[in-house]
Amino acid sequence: NRMEQDDDWRVRRAAVQALGELGERLPPEAVAALINRVEHDSEWEVRRAAAEALGKLGERLPPEAVAALINRAKHDQKVDVMVVYMAVEKLGERAPSEAVAALINRVEN
Repeated sequence: NRMEQDDDWRVRRAAVQALGELGERLPPEAVAALINRVEHDSEWEVRRAAAEALGKLGERLPPEAVAALINRAKHDQKVDVMVVYMAVEKLGERAPSEAVAALINRVEN
């Protein structure tokens, strides 16, 4: 699939953005592919686009996606803290304390 295999990062980013347009209608296998891009893509713009696409899942955001977003917020200054904030906000009381701590850490630093 283009999102994971294309050598051109712009093609991968476009594929990720197209999936993001599906929002809460995103199928589980596409969620898994986005998590993979957040965690492993070599290009920061693809990682950011994947994080933004995951942030659009709202209540459907799975725990493993939250973990991937938290990890990127901790270790990748290119992933916008607002993406993690949106995910935490949509999760509401279900948001893990680690996600809230990662947000606080990014704001303070």
